Amino acid sequence: MFDGSVVPGWHYYWKSVELDTLAPEVVGSIVDRTEVITSPRSYTIAFQLGGAMARVSETETAYGRREAGFDVNINAVWLPEEREAGPTHVGWVRSLFGDLEPKARGVYVNFLGEEGRDRVRSAFGPKTYDRLAGLKAQLDPTNLFRSNQNIPPGA
Repeated sequence: MFDGSVVPGWHYYWKSVELDTLAPEVVGSIVDRTEVITSPRSYTIAFQLGGAMARVSETETAYGRREAGFDVNINAVWLPEEREAGPTHVGWVRSLFGDLEPKARGVYVNFLGEEGRDRVRSAFGPKTYDRLAGLKAQLDPTNLFRSNQNIPPGA
């Protein structure tokens, strides 16, 4: 809502993975898929992680997978009048994601779309997810707060 790079009314589809390294085959996949990008507005970005955030134990906060070295976001962006091209742009994202997913160690929860419980679990890691599900069972047993990347109570 407050991100100036996300223009209201445009169409967006993204997927994200956390990786240990940007190994040559990862960089090769990113370069190869970028050469056949389906929209001039689409992009892939790699965030370097580590540093101070990696020095905090994964069990100390809700933010999991602190040991990952990089987060790679694959973003398709197209205009409203290009609606018929949407499946092509989504396919481009899924193709690159398919290349990177086998090397993934998780995903950052704020970079998830509607991807299901397994990806939400992957964002937190099993220990943190289970701890948060227990807290949810205590504090929100009716699952009132479910309009996010939901962790069902006691899941």
